[in-house]
Amino acid sequence: MLRTALFLSLITDQPFQLENIRAGRPNPGLKPQHLHIIKALQQMSGVQAEGVEPGSRTIRFWPAPLQAGDYYFDIGTAGAIPLFLQTLLPAACFAGAPVRFVVRGGTDVRGAMTIDFWREVILPFLQPYAAQLTVDVEQYGYYPVGNGGVKVAVTPHFSQQAWPNQRHAYPSLEILERGALQRILLISAASKQLRERRVATRQAAAFSTHFPPPLLETRLLHTDAKSPGSSVTAVAEYTHTRLGADALGERGKSSEVVGREAAQRLQTAINAAATVDVHTADNLMIWVALFGGAYLIGEQSGHIVTNAWVIEQFLPGALTVTDDRVVGAQATVND
Repeated sequence: MLRTALFLSLITDQPFQLENIRAGRPNPGLKPQHLHIIKALQQMSGVQAEGVEPGSRTIRFWPAPLQAGDYYFDIGTAGAIPLFLQTLLPAACFAGAPVRFVVRGGTDVRGAMTIDFWREVILPFLQPYAAQLTVDVEQYGYYPVGNGGVKVAVTPHFSQQAWPNQRHAYPSLEILERGALQRILLISAASKQLRERRVATRQAAAFSTHFPPPLLETRLLHTDAKSPGSSVTAVAEYTHTRLGADALGERGKSSEVVGREAAQRLQTAINAAATVDVHTADNLMIWVALFGGAYLIGEQSGHIVTNAWVIEQFLPGALTVTDDRVVGAQATVND
């Protein structure tokens, strides 16, 4: 809710107050990763916020003009960079001029998609909405130390104030059929500390028992990282879309289990009557609300329902969610 609200506040120039933050969680209130997103926006603009402290259950936020340029953000420890990008990357797409930033934290950590999922599954859908949009991994970061590095470069099509008049020149996000399956891309990553144990190779071998060649293309990565760790990211690439799945290595969890877990999750996505996977579905909602379009979903996850509610508060009538699809009607703010 907070990540979506922050972005929409910036591009609609509407302040907001969010209460009972994470009220149902074992440790309610703002987490450090949320605070780093707000602090990053304060670096990029003159936004003001109240309640920006760990454990805060209420936040008030006032948007301000974004400033293009070069930035450096350090989430600290293994805070999830992919979740950080859910706000910062869309914001950069509306900054009116090039934005480049490096962010340090966790690239592949519990509670978030892997950074390779971000790059290989979500990013291709967003490419039409920027003149340049790249996410490059300088270093992987696993729990508990993190210290991964990701470099983002955005040359926007849109400015924060003029986007309602600019967006009509760009396509809607229409994903109503998959087309033919073209390949299965597997990225099996493990830190160099785990190379002798052949972790990346074993993860890939376990995955390949479910998705054998010739469609399978495998990339083995032996990554520089401060903490040992591993991950598997899998992508089913179709003519008109892509479905993703991932799995994380953990202490006491065999490499074979990680590979099979990713394969089973990808198979679940393939078996669903949907044109995007469940994680991509909630990440694309703001783009369909802004630019129109539609895509099929397998289920209304909690994230989808919550995200739809937040979008409705800022862009009334811009989005409709049914049992099997998300449909955008194009927002009318400032038109």
